[in-house]
Amino acid sequence: MSKRVRLVLCSLLITTFAWGQKSVDDTFRNEPFRGRSFALFFPANYQPQKPTAVVVAFHPLSSDARSAQKWRNKLKTFAESNQAVLICPGSGGNAKTDDPQDLSFTAQLTRKVLNKYQINPSCIFSLGISWGTRSAMKFSLANRNYVDGVILISNNLTGTEIHQNNRHLCQNLPIFMIHGQNDFLYRRLYPIQEKFKFA
Repeated sequence: MSKRVRLVLCSLLITTFAWGQKSVDDTFRNEPFRGRSFALFFPANYQPQKPTAVVVAFHPLSSDARSAQKWRNKLKTFAESNQAVLICPGSGGNAKTDDPQDLSFTAQLTRKVLNKYQINPSCIFSLGISWGTRSAMKFSLANRNYVDGVILISNNLTGTEIHQNNRHLCQNLPIFMIHGQNDFLYRRLYPIQEKFKFA
């Protein structure tokens, strides 16, 4: 085998290893969010600069320091089957991800991840489960200029996330709500459905 062939094969192997299915656990390095954790996932066929779906996924209420990583791990199959990059922000000290500083952190994190990993998003969706649905909805409306849709699992919105000043931002925003039959639909689903009808 010639030296050139060996070098080409080596390069292909390195590329496959680097951008095969990959998880990243890290902490933010810039103030004022230094030390905040986050978790990423790249599907097996991910290639830098190739158009790729991106999902910013918010975990449920949890003070577990590894909640972002655990949530990412639960969503791996979903992300791989949809060929989507996952961005999972960790919570602040109060275990929530929907406070203004949390949403600011997630916006900065999303921008940095897109730049660092040369991600060319074909679409960006936010996703949340339970308390994380509040984060997903607020994040989507605050970043409507680049968020293309929102997925709410076991919705826990209070209705205050949508108000007179941002209601217009819901127009033409795809919103998917997923519930189980034990999710108190009369409280968690139907009132919010009515709210969206008049957005």
